[in-house]
Amino acid sequence: MKGKGYIDPAAADQLRYRFDRWAVECVENRTASERYKQQRIRALEMYMFPTFGNCDIRPAEHFNKATIGAWVIGL
Repeated sequence: MKGKGYIDPAAADQLRYRFDRWAVECVENRTASERYKQQRIRALEMYMFPTFGNCDIRPAEHFNKATIGAWVIGL
């Protein structure tokens, strides 16, 4: 749903939709070596979690052109 996200905001497990938890779960579910997974999680912790770690992935407000652009410039 454009501008609303893809996940129901009224979903029961609110913490599941925090970016940091969602991203780690995505990496852990990959069919890759444990070393690869650890490297990806470390990169997330270094570069993405400080800015987006506590963001809710359901609404589009945290991940739009302006916020991503500002994050890239900050890197």
